[in-house]
Amino acid sequence: MPGNTWEYYKVLREIGGPVWSPGRDTLPWIKFNLLAYHQQAQRVHRRVDRSNNCWMQLMDAADAHRVTERQLTALHEVAMVGRVRRSRYEKAEALNTQQATRGLQALTKDGLLTAVGQTKGRHSAAGPSPRSHRPRGRDGPRPALRSTTCHSARPHELAAVAELRWRWVQELYGTPGSTLDEFVPRFVAWARETESSHRCMALVRDGLVIGMAWLAITQRVPHPGTDSKSLRACSRSRPGKAARGEPSDRLPG
Repeated sequence: MPGNTWEYYKVLREIGGPVWSPGRDTLPWIKFNLLAYHQQAQRVHRRVDRSNNCWMQLMDAADAHRVTERQLTALHEVAMVGRVRRSRYEKAEALNTQQATRGLQALTKDGLLTAVGQTKGRHSAAGPSPRSHRPRGRDGPRPALRSTTCHSARPHELAAVAELRWRWVQELYGTPGSTLDEFVPRFVAWARETESSHRCMALVRDGLVIGMAWLAITQRVPHPGTDSKSLRACSRSRPGKAARGEPSDRLPG
């Protein structure tokens, strides 16, 4: 999880301890995963918005400066990451070496790009022309993360959790056999009846349930070397587009 490496090892040390024990509390691990996936989704969303904004600005200026659609790809790469290599441009537009070289040379001649380095390290960066500047808003302040909490699902949130699960199944496998109106009350009743063995954690943003994780507690098979204790396993649904869940993963408790 990029950007959360330190927190990952911190919570792993907290719940793991020096030796494996099924009795350790897994709540910090569940909270970390839900929040980290949510933050990662927001970072990707910002990156996509920035990329789209950049592409639209380039398209608006393309006709006036006689830039071809293929050349826009090279300019977009420079605007987003600061440089473009011939090999990358060649692959992105399915060009041969001569076509890619001519395209970059034309942009360099117009002042949109400037060649940097020699031989294998050679690449193109933004040129001196004012119209080669990076897109507006690239270095501006990023939007603040919305208010997000992770807690045990409350009774009034179970219906939203049920809807999230129904829509997750719909996206993965098509329309379920039960309608949403039929499934929600049945799911809520089940969640209340199995509360002692199946605990639901909800990821809530601005009052909206956008993710969930289930902690199942079962008795371990007796082992001659250890006492019989509860075994905990967690399945999680990560938030994604339209606050949907993704396929569940199994984690040791």
